[in-house]
Amino acid sequence: ERVTVMLDPKGARENADELARTLYSLFVAYIIERINQKICSAEDAIANTVSIVDFPGFAQSSSTGSVLDQLLNNAASESLYNFCLQSFFERKADLLETEEVSVPATSYFDNTDAVKGLLKSGNGLLSILDDQMRRGKTDQQFLESVRRRFEGKNPAIEAGAATQTLPGNNFATRNANAAFTVRHYAGEVDYPVEGLLEANGEIISGDLMNLINTTSNQFISDLFGQEALSKVVHPKDRSAVVQASVASKPSRMPSMAKRTGERPARLGAMRQDSDNGKRSLSHSGKGEPEQQQGAAAQFLSSLDNITKSLSDPRTNPYFVFCLKPNDRRIANQFDSKCVRTQMQTLGVAEISQRLRNADFSVFMPFSEFLGVAEGDVSVVGTDKEKAEMILDEKIWPGNEARVGSTGVFLSERCWRQIARVSDLDVSPTGMHDHSPYGEQEGMLSPEHARNGRNYSNLNLLGGVTPSPGAFYHDDKVAG
Repeated sequence: ERVTVMLDPKGARENADELARTLYSLFVAYIIERINQKICSAEDAIANTVSIVDFPGFAQSSSTGSVLDQLLNNAASESLYNFCLQSFFERKADLLETEEVSVPATSYFDNTDAVKGLLKSGNGLLSILDDQMRRGKTDQQFLESVRRRFEGKNPAIEAGAATQTLPGNNFATRNANAAFTVRHYAGEVDYPVEGLLEANGEIISGDLMNLINTTSNQFISDLFGQEALSKVVHPKDRSAVVQASVASKPSRMPSMAKRTGERPARLGAMRQDSDNGKRSLSHSGKGEPEQQQGAAAQFLSSLDNITKSLSDPRTNPYFVFCLKPNDRRIANQFDSKCVRTQMQTLGVAEISQRLRNADFSVFMPFSEFLGVAEGDVSVVGTDKEKAEMILDEKIWPGNEARVGSTGVFLSERCWRQIARVSDLDVSPTGMHDHSPYGEQEGMLSPEHARNGRNYSNLNLLGGVTPSPGAFYHDDKVAG
């Protein structure tokens, strides 16, 4: 039995918005898949790939009105910023210690607590959100679950009160403004829980699906016939769609580079091979009912794929920090306070200090280094002694070239010189002025910036803009 209900203006607007969101999601999925089909190459034909990670920047407030979008975008920004810090500070440390190369330590803000609290599989905040949605819990029950999980255990996440006692009333009532707080690398953000579980479900109503089934437009039919759209039909009427959902995660794995040996991998590439080649996006086997995944679970899966691809030993990451000249989006206006704030937020001073101490992007074993470096072949000695002689001849600065116990550490510029990639030469004294860092008046230094610490309770970014200069990109709205 089917019942037709006349909607009021609010209900009609909600249905119109749902149709617009669904069409947009399916259209984006359609375009991306068509592009991938056109440019996809056989794996054996790929020698090297260049991939661009393009994410919206950190959002102090939601630019779309969706708390879930804001939470997921900030979680991605938090994860990518953590990967950046790990690449500059931690991943080099193990190999440097193994090679008996000592460099001055550099203090920096570590956002690992926030990353683990948000993204940890099973009991991270996003995993809890998806679990509570699948189990049909309420927003208030989700908030209580967050409190039990993180209270006294993780300083980066704090749950607010689910109930409140109004003045003159001794009975606790539901807190309409209930929220949880996440201490991100760029400041604290309060996320209201009202409607969060419903938004995570990404459910498309059966009424809308049945309406689309009557369309005579072939393109619309193709959009709603994609694999990205999962449908649930009525058990007694297979033609009646009860509800549907659009998959948020990609239908393909990221392209992986297959190094041919011309370019040495960066630090950390000597570790064991990743399991990326063994992973797939296939569905569960026959007889295993596939659990419904909300937006948070699909987001975690997609972000995990990206992170593993970036962390692959064959991947050489490069980082671009985009800084806004001002908060008002005015051309030809440079606000020094705005730019300085962004540099403090992103830890540019600490990263710069680290590179001044040890700009070692490439590690080459002695045999490989001696094979490409121009040295006197008549010299008798160990490989290490020969490598030391070559470095003495090149007169490279100590923070860009160093001999270890089994190989040589080089900066990108030094490697380009010996590999003759271009005519770019390296000054014997290096590219930096080696005067004490931050000694000049007004210069940004780690000590002047925040004494090696990040105060997450300070809102470093104004609420009028959704991005701090965008860690990877400065899009206003997520794609």
